[in-house]
Amino acid sequence: MGELGLDGSVRAVPGMLPVAILAREKEYPQPHSAAANAAEAAVVEGVNVYPASSLLDVLELLNTMVVGVIQREPYRVSTEALLGELQHFTVDFKDVRGQQTAKRASK
Repeated sequence: MGELGLDGSVRAVPGMLPVAILAREKEYPQPHSAAANAAEAAVVEGVNVYPASSLLDVLELLNTMVVGVIQREPYRVSTEALLGELQHFTVDFKDVRGQQTAKRASK
């Protein structure tokens, strides 16, 4: 899953998480994703994500899948570290003066 550029590069696309979940449900356990989307897709348990930065990477992966031996390790991400990383905020709404409607909508 990714956007193919005219130069052969595979670009990131939004919504890789639902694609990885669907791949698991449809029993397609080895999705290929753009390298920039690999962490998002690797959060889903039960799938082995293989990132690709170019069309040549995808071709190499498909050829090794036909032979039956994938040479590369799937991309792994630590969900605890990823979630912990997202919990650090430098700005807090308690520091905002006024704008009560905006602060209430963010909760």
